[in-house]
Amino acid sequence: MNTFQIFLKTKAGGEETALTAEAFGKACRGGMRFSFSDRGAHFALSTGQEAMIARTGEIAYRFSLKEGAKYPSVIRTPFGEIAAEAEVGRVFSRCDGASWFFTAEYTLFFAGVPERHKIIFKAKPVPRQTEGNKEDV
Repeated sequence: MNTFQIFLKTKAGGEETALTAEAFGKACRGGMRFSFSDRGAHFALSTGQEAMIARTGEIAYRFSLKEGAKYPSVIRTPFGEIAAEAEVGRVFSRCDGASWFFTAEYTLFFAGVPERHKIIFKAKPVPRQTEGNKEDV
């Protein structure tokens, strides 16, 4: 497993959220699987043949992100479960050397009401520390 610095921006319902965190990444099924945490929530994001994003914590969900597909899902909140359906639009993934870039656009339907979402994800490897390049503390 390698360490990455990630940037994740989500857009939904006219609002944007961004986070930067350290993540662990591992090659899987023609892409990468990244895992990271922020403010008590744990996230997993996979690129490649089986792209998906998942969150655990006070709010929990898992969405498969295959372009053109529709998937039922459940969003778990402290107030109960919300049934949803994800209709996936465009999905794009690219690796430049050891850095990854991923975007996905999808629509979530809550009780038939649509809400457009967009994910922008970037991951850059963090250089490994060796005995020869550690700075004196």
